[in-house]
Amino acid sequence: MRHVLILVVFLWLVGCAAHDIAQQDANGLIMSFGQADQADSRRLKVLDELLTRQLTIQQQESLGRTLSEVLASQCHSPIIRARAANLVMEYYPEEAPIWLAKGLDATSPGELRSDFITKIIQLDDPRPIPQLIVLLADEANDINLAETSAGRGVEQLSRRSLLDCCREVFIGNYPLREKMAGLNCLVRLEGYDQILQEAGNWPEEGFIVAEVRFWARYFGYLPTNVPRLLMGRVQRDRLSPEQFNLLQMRSKFLREQYDYRFDVRDSYLLVTLDESDFQTTRALLTKDITDRLAALSHTKRPAGYPGSIDDYPESFADQAERLSILDLLRIRLLLDTLTLSHVRQDIYDLLRLDIHDINSEAGGLCLLNSGKQVEFRPYAPGGQKGDKHYIESAALLTDAALCLARWHAHVDPFRGREIAGPGPDDLLYARIVNTPVVIITLLENDRLNVDYLAPDGWVIDLGNYQ
Repeated sequence: MRHVLILVVFLWLVGCAAHDIAQQDANGLIMSFGQADQADSRRLKVLDELLTRQLTIQQQESLGRTLSEVLASQCHSPIIRARAANLVMEYYPEEAPIWLAKGLDATSPGELRSDFITKIIQLDDPRPIPQLIVLLADEANDINLAETSAGRGVEQLSRRSLLDCCREVFIGNYPLREKMAGLNCLVRLEGYDQILQEAGNWPEEGFIVAEVRFWARYFGYLPTNVPRLLMGRVQRDRLSPEQFNLLQMRSKFLREQYDYRFDVRDSYLLVTLDESDFQTTRALLTKDITDRLAALSHTKRPAGYPGSIDDYPESFADQAERLSILDLLRIRLLLDTLTLSHVRQDIYDLLRLDIHDINSEAGGLCLLNSGKQVEFRPYAPGGQKGDKHYIESAALLTDAALCLARWHAHVDPFRGREIAGPGPDDLLYARIVNTPVVIITLLENDRLNVDYLAPDGWVIDLGNYQ
């Protein structure tokens, strides 16, 4: 009897909900569909009701805007976004290619992204090509871009080769993000050295292409994403002609000695260190670091699961050959500084303050003081997103163009060992900002664990410190 009563109540509630939806005017239904905090089942019923109504032109436009916002936001479930995609295909075919393309940014790899790309190809409109190239630039380095659905989509929509489309987007009149994605894909399709040679033939007009030409010509370097380009631009504004000459001279010396390839993330060390620091050898640096790390205890962050993005090794001995000569110099500077008790105390004090701040992690930049010791300079966050995030301020973003590394803290009194090192978001963060990241974790018994994360994804545990 009890089960029968529950079923009756449930059917009555469903009936009330359906009646409530039917009683709303079209404007209220459109607004209701756009609210992500409502149940999917209700929102789908709202859509069904809307499709039975005769909408005014203004209401049609309002519904279109709502559908485009749903497509472009991860706040909405895949079920709702898939239904929105079908509706824009049917009722808004002129706008659908652009709305679906914008929705790709908020869509993780998987069935829904593939569905969006398939729909874009079906619409046979070339306008989404730049957005598809942006998507390609985010693919893993070991992926063959031409064989991805986005790569095939570019070729089908343009009736041209993927290579030609990427070149056109980089050189042509497109926004910054799309242009840098075009350059990134060019390098991956043709090879770094081939694009360096091609750079001399690019047109000289336009700030972005001219900036890339400068670094290619004088440093054999291609800034292949927006942070790298902007980092280089700030350096050109801040470094004196004498410093730029020193930058060229030292990068050339290291190229000849160590087959080093210049990167703007190394400029700070190249113009700040003493001449003697560059007279060492990889072998001596590697042995010195190996011996120091062997004398320390270490804490390994457990991976999410075997083979996951955060299932990485942390042993220096196993990864030393992958690190550049500048990475080795950074690590030695960090180890030198971490032997100083007053520095460890300063770091510990920053982490203790972070325990009581539930709105943000602590973070900042690693810079060298006059004694060539690393200063862990804190920067107030540029925003608040919770205790597990650090949002960079405008001041940090500008100063980070010339720094040894970024740093931030992992502080949780109950989960120290679980978060001792970079998580998946940290690995992506380092790659995007093109700067090494030092992650400092507060462990039990007032100990600190320090990890060095290179932008290329290599993680080195620099030890535990009291």
